[in-house]
Amino acid sequence: MGLLHKMPQFLNKQKQFSTEDAKETRLVTKVRWVVKAVNGQLKNWRALDKVVPNSQIPYIGDYVRIICAVLNAFHPARIKNTEDDEIIAQRMLDLVKRPNYLKQMVEEKGWMRKKAIWTKLIDTDLQDFPRLVG
Repeated sequence: MGLLHKMPQFLNKQKQFSTEDAKETRLVTKVRWVVKAVNGQLKNWRALDKVVPNSQIPYIGDYVRIICAVLNAFHPARIKNTEDDEIIAQRMLDLVKRPNYLKQMVEEKGWMRKKAIWTKLIDTDLQDFPRLVG
């Protein structure tokens, strides 16, 4: 069918992903949330919310089909096709290929080696800061 299977990356011993791994993982996650949302809907039903006894294994397929039919009939769709779908998908694929400009700037300016110097502020230093009225 021409489908590619992907899986999010795992952090092994490193503290953060490489730029490429992070981009790939975000791309997978954007698609995967729909599957997880539907699985969550299925687990709201008592027939599928716990471990199923072995005696019920022959009937699980029937349970899932019945519950899916009810969800399809009476619940709104998780995804609605729009005319922007192709544009959004292409933009996501283009963003994965874009270089990480922030990482390049941090490396060029040596910001990882510099120690941050914090300045203490008082409430009058930022005149345009939004105020909470209580």
